[in-house]
Amino acid sequence: MIAGAFVMLLRVVPFTGRARHTSPHRSRLPPSRAALMMLCGLAALLLAACGSSGPNDPTAEPESTTSGPTARVITLPDGTPGAAPDGGPVPTGVSGNGQHISDPFCQARIPAGWVGGGASPGTTAGGHTFSLFGGRLAGPESWERAVELLRGQTANRADAEITEGEGFIRVTFAGGAGGLIHRARFEDRYCDFRVQARGAISEAERASWEPIVASLAPNE
Repeated sequence: MIAGAFVMLLRVVPFTGRARHTSPHRSRLPPSRAALMMLCGLAALLLAACGSSGPNDPTAEPESTTSGPTARVITLPDGTPGAAPDGGPVPTGVSGNGQHISDPFCQARIPAGWVGGGASPGTTAGGHTFSLFGGRLAGPESWERAVELLRGQTANRADAEITEGEGFIRVTFAGGAGGLIHRARFEDRYCDFRVQARGAISEAERASWEPIVASLAPNE
């Protein structure tokens, strides 16, 4: 760009090498000096313009980026409560009371005040929706895909907390008041227990989740 400007000026104002006087009382700068001064001024302007930071300048300030909301992720070490060596949930505090529900792959026990469930969604005592379902796993890779699928579906929820351990992944929403998804791995299948909130879920109802999760088992 600067070289082009120099060439244009050189064509317009040629250098002659000596001064010419048009009047005995008035003199002008020699053309060579006038052209040189004009070239210097133009070069200074062009250099100042090129020196400013632009989009391709590696030293320019990077554009500010904002990331969307993300879930909180908790990874539990193997052997901690909630992670069973055989890949299923630790069966602590399982009660024989309540109702038995099942689908073709999984079974569980729910409180007596809950209605439905199993093959179709049911209703909790607090009026919230719950469901139980499962699917076959071809191998460890299938389980990893099932975990990744659930993680991807909920990772952008700012109110979600994702807890992962050996043989399970759990997602709670709004500290539990917004619902629950618990996916557990068994030898050849996975089982899902879910509660979808219809308003805030009470602490008393949330207390019933652990016995339900602990009762999850394959439906042989």
